[in-house]
Amino acid sequence: MQGCPVHCEGRPGHIFKRSLLLTFLKYHGKSNAIFGFVYKGGSVNREGRWAVSEEVYPLDSYPVYASGTSYIISRSAAVTLMKLCSHYPYFPIEDAFITGILATVGSIDRVHMRGVCYWAKLKPEPCAFVNDKIYIGNNMTETELRSIWRLQIDRGRSMNCEKLDALNSQKVKGEFDERW
Repeated sequence: MQGCPVHCEGRPGHIFKRSLLLTFLKYHGKSNAIFGFVYKGGSVNREGRWAVSEEVYPLDSYPVYASGTSYIISRSAAVTLMKLCSHYPYFPIEDAFITGILATVGSIDRVHMRGVCYWAKLKPEPCAFVNDKIYIGNNMTETELRSIWRLQIDRGRSMNCEKLDALNSQKVKGEFDERW
């Protein structure tokens, strides 16, 4: 995490729409904040892949946190997190720890972003990028990433994204409003 105030690389299989992301941050961005798909009151799993024992974390729910599939941390928030993380032991659930527990201790705001894919919504529709519905998508193969890139270049004409957007606009709108 020490390189993060300067440069953090994305995960393989992720894609983001830089122009849309920069526009969002220009109008809604603020310092000392974490931006992403924000969960409120997520339950702590005691068994399975994301298990955390009561010894490690005795509470039944996490504080507000951003999904670990993709989130953006402002520079000032990253500096605060860097200062805090050395005072805590290892915690197995990165997103709940960094964007939830440490962010709460550091008084860092969490800002929900519609249009950020999260674990339950694994793959975005390719036309959603062209039609500015999705900022960040995840869990894609190299072939899918290249396909979305080609769609960006031809502005979605090869898939008739304008027509598909008209058909799906209400579905996409409601899908992101339910959580937060």
